[in-house]
Amino acid sequence: MIYGYGITNIVERATVAAAELRFDELAKGGQQLRKKVEQYQPQVVAVLGISAYRLAFNVPRATLGEQPAMIEKTQLYVLPNPSGLNAHYTPSDLARVFASFRQTIESRA
Repeated sequence: MIYGYGITNIVERATVAAAELRFDELAKGGQQLRKKVEQYQPQVVAVLGISAYRLAFNVPRATLGEQPAMIEKTQLYVLPNPSGLNAHYTPSDLARVFASFRQTIESRA
C-alpha cells in the first residue's frame, strides 16, 4: 500500500553533530524542501531533527510530532533525528516514536 509520505533531512550533507550546520544551509534546505513538496505533493512529510526544523522553518517553539503548519496540502511532522549522537532517544524510544508516526499515517489512508 502507498501512504504518500516522506521522511527527510533538511540538509543533505553528513555531519558529526547538528551544530555543524550553518543557518544559511538550513534556510536553503527548508526552501528546497518546500519546492520538492510542492512538486511531488505527498500527503505528509516528516522532517528529522527538531533543531533543524525550528531553524529552517523559523518556528523556534516547534515540538516533535504533527505541526500546525502545512506546505500547501502537505502536513508537516517532526521526528527526532535517529543519529547515534542523539542522546535523548534510545533505540527503543526511536522505534516507538517512528511506529507512532507510521500508525498515524496508516490511520489516514
